[in-house]
Amino acid sequence: MSAMRRIVVHLLVFSVASQAAEETPWLPRPGRTSLERKDILPREESSPQDLWGPVKDSADKSLAAGRTSWDLQGAIINGETAARGQFPWQAYIVPGSSSFCGGSLVSGSWVLTAANCVARSASYTVTLGSTSLLETQEGSVSLLSRYWIMHSGYSGVFIQNDVGLIRLPSPVVFSEYISPVRLPKHSQASETFAGRDAVVTGFGRLSSYNYTYSSTLQFARATILANDECSRYFPLDLLDSNICSVGEDSGPCDGDFGGPLVVSEDDGLFTLVGLMSFNWINCPVGAPTAYARTTSYLRWIETYSDVVVRE
Repeated sequence: MSAMRRIVVHLLVFSVASQAAEETPWLPRPGRTSLERKDILPREESSPQDLWGPVKDSADKSLAAGRTSWDLQGAIINGETAARGQFPWQAYIVPGSSSFCGGSLVSGSWVLTAANCVARSASYTVTLGSTSLLETQEGSVSLLSRYWIMHSGYSGVFIQNDVGLIRLPSPVVFSEYISPVRLPKHSQASETFAGRDAVVTGFGRLSSYNYTYSSTLQFARATILANDECSRYFPLDLLDSNICSVGEDSGPCDGDFGGPLVVSEDDGLFTLVGLMSFNWINCPVGAPTAYARTTSYLRWIETYSDVVVRE
């Protein structure tokens, strides 16, 4: 199917799905959730369980994978600027000298991102610990990597297996600004996370109406959709290995590809459940975003990196 025909089909489906959501009481509308917004992403103090091994000082829980000391409020399009250390796993990836992508630090040596990002170049500049593209912030690092892995089943045409890894040239030192996010447990492989509240982050476009990209890290709240609901918007592309989210008036866009979708779990730590993969042209408000579902790739990640996934 030609790219133009696929675009036309997607636009027709989005129009029909949106109209149905307005006119049919029983059809769930994007962004609706049974949870109160005030209860989203609670902060709790608890013992860290991380992917990169025991914390050397067990009293220093700030360096546990998936931990942030910040309340997450605000909204990438229509988003709010993140503070230093709020998302210490966020990576900013520049493939060669063109465009950019997001990613997530998953260990001292590895960044997880989308295959469509690592398919662009032979080398990548990876910046960690920074919330700005315009200034070098104290405690941030930028590393040039020439070692990357793309999933062998990746298809840019059918948008399948959109997962990649970048190995850093040397391990980074964890700090309040740089620390990994944890992955789901193997025992969570069948969990859909549907209905859960989540957070998306990135440096992508700030508006559906122009191509202005953010110079600072943005974040937004989102709700994870069940795949059967999301497939109404992506009938040609959505697979079981995808996960979807939608925001009421905000969400990821161009420049956010490969970036993280995280959920807060009962222990107060954050878990990476998705890597931004594809969305609607110009990212209209109310349209969902599709991600590579990390639970579908836990074995692959363990095989090609030094990450040990919790059972």
